Amino acid sequence: MKVPGGGTEGRAERNWEILPLDDYLRITGLPFKMSPEMMAETAFFGVHESSFASAEQRIQKYLPVQISDTLIREVTEYVGRKVFDAGPVR
Repeated sequence: MKVPGGGTEGRAERNWEILPLDDYLRITGLPFKMSPEMMAETAFFGVHESSFASAEQRIQKYLPVQISDTLIREVTEYVGRKVFDAGPVR
């Protein structure tokens, strides 16, 4: 992706830089190619709906994304595991 820049990152091409899209979106190295905010939203719906299929329908109604119930389950389990591993908030 070409983004305006000063030539400090990527390859400078006149007043533009070539930057990988994942770097631009700040999702490089993150699971599911989702931002942390999107993972939190997905997990929220996954936890608060009666099934992952209904979470899929709810997400498609309120957010401009297509996401499967299987991916919602995987993200919800991943986020839940991270929260569990972090332990109680003190």
